[in-house]
Order: sequence, then C-alpha cells, then structure tokens
Amino acid sequence: MDYLTEFDWRDVPIEKNENGGLYFYAPDHPLASSESLQVNLARHIVSVSIGRWLTPHEYIKYKDGDLLNIDIENLLLKHLLLKHSCDNKYAGKVQASRLTSDELLNLGWRYLPRDAAKILNVSESFFYNQCKAMRVSLPSPRYWLFLKTVKSRSAALMMLGWSNDAIIALNEKLGESISENIDMNPYPPDTDYMANFDWRTAALKNRGGRMFFYAPDHPLASKKSENFGWVCLAKHIVSVSSGCWLTRWDHILYKDGNRQNIDLGNLLVQRTSVPRKHYPRFSSLLDEIWNTVWHYPRSETARLLGTTGNTLARYCKREGILTPPPGYWTLVKCGMSPTRALTHLGWQEDVLAVLRENVDDLFQNEDTLDMLPAIDYLKNFDWRTAEIKNRPRGLYFIARKHPLATKNSGDVNLARHIMSVERGKWLEANEVIYYKDGNHQNIDLNNLLVVKRGKNRKSSSVELVCPICGKSFKVFASRVKERVTDTPECKKIWSRKSHYTANDLWVKLWQHPQRDVVKMLMVNKRTLRSRCAEFGVTTPPMGYWNLIQASRSREEALLSLGWDVQKINYVNSMLMAIIEERPDAVSTSIA
Repeated sequence: MDYLTEFDWRDVPIEKNENGGLYFYAPDHPLASSESLQVNLARHIVSVSIGRWLTPHEYIKYKDGDLLNIDIENLLLKHLLLKHSCDNKYAGKVQASRLTSDELLNLGWRYLPRDAAKILNVSESFFYNQCKAMRVSLPSPRYWLFLKTVKSRSAALMMLGWSNDAIIALNEKLGESISENIDMNPYPPDTDYMANFDWRTAALKNRGGRMFFYAPDHPLASKKSENFGWVCLAKHIVSVSSGCWLTRWDHILYKDGNRQNIDLGNLLVQRTSVPRKHYPRFSSLLDEIWNTVWHYPRSETARLLGTTGNTLARYCKREGILTPPPGYWTLVKCGMSPTRALTHLGWQEDVLAVLRENVDDLFQNEDTLDMLPAIDYLKNFDWRTAEIKNRPRGLYFIARKHPLATKNSGDVNLARHIMSVERGKWLEANEVIYYKDGNHQNIDLNNLLVVKRGKNRKSSSVELVCPICGKSFKVFASRVKERVTDTPECKKIWSRKSHYTANDLWVKLWQHPQRDVVKMLMVNKRTLRSRCAEFGVTTPPMGYWNLIQASRSREEALLSLGWDVQKINYVNSMLMAIIEERPDAVSTSIA
C-alpha cells in the first residue's frame, strides 16, 4: 500500500503511547518504529501534507504543547542539528557520500548550506564538494534572501529571472507542486504586452485603492518583494496609448481623485527626478533625438527628454549618435553657420555627411550670415545700435567679423572700439585701456586712456586727496577704489571709520535720531557711544525724538524728560557755537 497517497489514517485504530502521543500500528509503514512497529500519527500527517517522508533528523513540535492536538496548523516541522564531534565526524562523511543526487538536491534546496552540513554532520565545504561531484545545482545566496521576504519559492525564483518551465521542472524534481498559482506567470513568456495583450481578460485585483493584474515578465511589473509581479493597470493603459513603456519614475495622477477611474482622459503622467546612472528609455525616439540634440543645447534636450545631460551624453555615445562638440553653441550664437562652426572645431567632411543624413533642416540657409556684405566698423558702424552687455571687466557687444572681436565668442570691448574710432585706427594687441576713475562702465572719452602693456604706467596715474591729512598723492587708475589715504597712519584712522570730529557728532546727533546717525557714519551704536564719551558730546535722552515729532520745542522736551535748566543751556550754547563756526552744516530746525 502507498501510505503517502492511498492510506487514510482515520480507518485504523489510534492508540495513545506511554510518551503521550498518538500512534497507529503499521509494520510496513516507512515511518514505523523498528522496535514497536508503530507510527507516530503527527509525523504521518506532516509527511502527507508536504508530499514526502520525514527524515530521522526531522521531528514534530506542537505549538500549543498538547500532544493530542494533531491539527495541521498546530504542527511545526523542526530539524535535529547534530553537533560536530571527533567520534562521529568520519561517520557523517560516510553517510553524506552514500546520498544520491536526488537526496542532495532535496537537502540543498530545503535548508541553508550550513544547516544541511550540520544535518549530515560534515563541514560546509565538504557538502559543497559533494554536491559538485554529484552535479547537483544549489540555489544562490540571493535565493535565500528573496525567500525570506516573499515566503514562496516560485516568487523567489521569479525574482531571480527563472522561467515558468524551469520552476515547474525544479518542483517536479523536489516532488512538490505549486500551491499558489499566483506565483506563476499566467501568460506565455513570449506575450507582446504592447500589441497583443487585452487587459480586460486579466484577473484584476484592488491593491491599495488602485487596480493591478499579475504578470511577472511584464515590462512594468514591480520588482519589489512585497509587490513582485504586479502591474499597475493605469500605467499599462497610458503606456499602450503613448506607444512606449513608462519608466519607474513616471507616476500616474488621477484628475478627479478616483483611482478606480481608469479612463484615459482621467490619467495624467508626472515625472520625478531620474537617477544619473540610469539610461533613459527612449530608444523608440532615436530619430527625434538626432534632431533634438542638434537644435537645442544638451541641457535643454535633457530637460525635454526627462533626464540629465550626462545621462543623455552616455546614451548618445552608446547608440552612436553624434553630439555637438564643446564650443559649438557659442559659435552658432555668435552667428557662425553650422558647417563653418564644425569645420572650425576640426570636423571632417565625411563626418558632416553622416550628420546631414540623420539631421533634418540643420544645414538649410546656413550661409546666410556668411554672404552678408562686410561692414566698415571703423567708419560706418554705430555702436549704439548694438546690444550692449554689462560684464565685470567692462561693456561688450557681439560682432563676429569685427577686427577687435575675440576668436571664439565674437565679443568686442566697447571701450577699445571707441578709442579705435577716435584714433582712426584699430588698437594693437599690446595696447590696453585704462579707466581713470577706475569705473569700467564709464566709457566717456575723458575717462579712457590708451597705454601700451608694460610701458608708460606712470601716465595712467590719477591724483587723489587724502581725506585725513589733506595731502595730494598719485595712484594708478586701476587702484582708485583700493587706495583712499596717503600714509599708513591715515589708513589706520580711516579704517576705524571714526574720522569725524566732535562738531560733526553734535550736529548729527541733535539733527537726526540715533538710528539714522549710525547708518550715516557706518558704525554701530556701541562705537557711537564710545566716541561721544571720548569727545564729551551730550546725546539726546530716550524719548526726545518722540516729543519733537509731537511738535514740542527742544526746551519743553528736555524739561519734560527731567533735564535741569543748566544742562539745557549748555547744549544750546554748544549748538550755537557750531552754528557760528559752520552755519551751512546745521539745519534750521536745530537753530
């Protein structure tokens, strides 16, 4: 009798053993004891459920501790891991050497290598060598990682890229069947999901409010362990309508907020940032990429395609797409035709021929700028009609054919052009422009000076007056903004930003509020108070300016704030003395 398939334990008498478990008598049973010829009922039930007989190293554990509860949910299969010892080490190797290839296959696919080696009482390397000698293929380490997360052998093998036929063949060798059809691909492996697939025939499932169907080899199938093989129906519909598969960074937005509404008019695609190391999926847009990269700069092209510039460059290199060389867009912006720009950058005619075959409308009317009549920039050109650009080193305009234009960008320094027109000849390369006031934006003829490079530097000097000592000194025009004082002593006083007299403090403090005086003198309140204490300047009390704004006189405001008459008379006498000395420095409000 086949006890695994044709035997029903309910038809035989069940006895309770002295150990507390349930047994039945069957001398020819594979699990029968050699002494009592009895079979443990729990071991028989678990063997029938898994489709194979338990080994001597496998035992049954009861979850609730009741040995009479033989419910399959209460039974747990455990493995007796033998300890290594010098006495049984040789016996373990002999036992492992006697195992067949099918037994090694079952052992290697059911247990981790270290556990299988402990069961056989051998080392892990000996177990690997034995499987290699018997030509038994073992699972990769990633299989055990996936099996731990998905809890299903079929799903773990799907994640490793196994086909349906390979999984079925493995399960047949292991003597098992697929318990869950959800782990297998319900569609043939050569299914064209873009053209020959009708999603209405698929088994749809509501997962988290959205509709999904299971197809592990679908291009949009999820690779995550918790959602492995599931395809979002909305992304599939949008991909089929657009003719190309969406990427993992394309998200579906539902206009009405209802995720069950999969109408194409209700779906909107939103793209997030794409990692730099990922190649974009636009192989179907190869012709469009040829035209796009030659009509827009690389950054603009990458933005249109939803990727980065470096990723686009790597993709073009891999697909053999010619891209503009460095400096191409600068020359085109300056007015140079594409052919002349590429020739100037060293491209040969055979490469240009390949470019003409793949790019449309790039070389049409390209010589329009080259056939324009030459302009006499010295006599017949008005720089006021040009587009002036303000740059840190002066004002510039673009004129590629100008004698003073730079080689690559075509920029012309406006000051050099003006001085060339004034002199009636173009400046030489060793002649430079000096600005007398140091302001590069001041292009007045009186402010411009032409000096040869390295010579006559003294002629470009400017005479300044020291604000501390009042002496005059000369300085180069390029250092007008850096040099203010004459001697180091004057520079030390000037750097303190306290080069003001006591009369200045009297005037400013009694003419403006303290917050305005701080801004005018470019100091903080602490420095201002220390200077007032150093010069003996009396400052208005707190609340003084509020009373002045309320149309109070100075005497009334100070009396209301607790000042005595003697102190008020002292302030008035100091202010009157300053008025007599500097009548133009004090406003009528103080007087």
